[in-house]
Amino acid sequence: DLCVASICGTCGTCGTTFEMIMKFAVLLGYTVAALGMSMPIKDALPVRAQTFASLDRGDNDPVPHKAINDCSGPEPTKVIWTHDGHIDDLIAGIHLAKSPKYEIVGVVIGGTGEASSAHTGARNYLRVLEMLGLGHLADKHMVGVGPSIESFNQQFNQGEPADGGLECRFTDAWKEPGLHRDADLLGGVTNMLPFSEHSAYDLQKNVSDFEDAASAYEHGDPGGYDARAYAAHDYLSTSDEVFHESVKLGATTVLSTDTFTALYSFKKTYPKSFAKLTDLYYMGGSFDEAEANIRYDIPAANSVLSAPNLKIWTIDLDVTNMVAVDYRAVHSIAELASDSDATKELKIVSEMLTKLGKSPGQLQWGAWPTKDRPNDFALYHFDVVAAYAMVNKSAFTWEPKNVTVKMSSPLSASDGVYVEGGNKTWHVAKWTQDAADWMRYTHLPEFLNRKCISNQPPSFKELQQFYDCQKYGLGCVGHDN
Repeated sequence: DLCVASICGTCGTCGTTFEMIMKFAVLLGYTVAALGMSMPIKDALPVRAQTFASLDRGDNDPVPHKAINDCSGPEPTKVIWTHDGHIDDLIAGIHLAKSPKYEIVGVVIGGTGEASSAHTGARNYLRVLEMLGLGHLADKHMVGVGPSIESFNQQFNQGEPADGGLECRFTDAWKEPGLHRDADLLGGVTNMLPFSEHSAYDLQKNVSDFEDAASAYEHGDPGGYDARAYAAHDYLSTSDEVFHESVKLGATTVLSTDTFTALYSFKKTYPKSFAKLTDLYYMGGSFDEAEANIRYDIPAANSVLSAPNLKIWTIDLDVTNMVAVDYRAVHSIAELASDSDATKELKIVSEMLTKLGKSPGQLQWGAWPTKDRPNDFALYHFDVVAAYAMVNKSAFTWEPKNVTVKMSSPLSASDGVYVEGGNKTWHVAKWTQDAADWMRYTHLPEFLNRKCISNQPPSFKELQQFYDCQKYGLGCVGHDN
């Protein structure tokens, strides 16, 4: 005020003019500095870097704009997606989010601990949802964490098969540290995800403790503290509530790339709501072995897959074993992702596959494919095929079979396989190798590059590049950064 008064004589007569002069001076200064460091101004940046324009918000627009997902077509089928937060779930989720046939209205991160802890998975996938233009789901409490297996399967045994256990080695981070690292870090690409205000908080299971503490804080009682700082539970619901509220919104279809623990819990907690579900697409199981998504909670799988209201669409190991991630699969994605106009989703998948090639967590399953060894592989597109089957149902033939999940009492190491018989008819997917090859070599790269998500916020990696450019003049020259 003193500065304005000394120049203009009175504060009220030229405050606006003075502000305009100062803003112009600041802008001129930035322009001169930018030219001095040979930095491009915003308008000179490539289309991909225009993301940073979202940082230029007006004084009356303090909240960052969210990405906009325009992928769904007219009258899409509302779907609930439940998954275990692993690397192939990332590709499956992107695929589902880009489908014109479906609209994701609820997301559940399974609490199995099979590959990653549910809460770590929730942190990652809250950010994934922001990138996909689905961050509003957390705002509406439509993202939830599932219960642990042990809470529903008292016979659960983490021992080795020789000791009568179920060989649940994925639940033990000390036995498979590489696998946990890959899942927890999404193969090393979490820096390519945007910020999510919800994932920035600690995720707490016991909500009542925090509610008590908040109440004590508000009343000035000793020992109380402001629980709002730890308010992730304000945004994350239980899996039961996400399923229940999704059904209220009209969801009748579920994509499961996880165990059936959360769905089993929903069935027990809200049986009338569960009965309104009509279609279940899932990846898992085999007639030859107890695949992980079935094996880690056999009672849940047996119960859900025998539910009379559900039409079961099964994508088992016979199908997914035809889509190994070989060199051609990796290269077809990388080649399209190298284009400057490629989508963020395609680029993050390409980067993830590149980094997994150096990860002990994946290399324990086999050698990673290279140009010299194109047929090597250490990964399959497991969960991706389930999402693909929803979008391209005609790529498969669906054989009706009466099937059940083998389950003894007490459970034994031979349980968890599919056996023919029982009263429930499933639709079991079959396809040709040509169809599988078209999916992994042609469809997947092109579909991940489908441009239907706009206004995406910058990732942590992009923000770092932007900072390095502005602060140190690094990485500014050229057309990539």
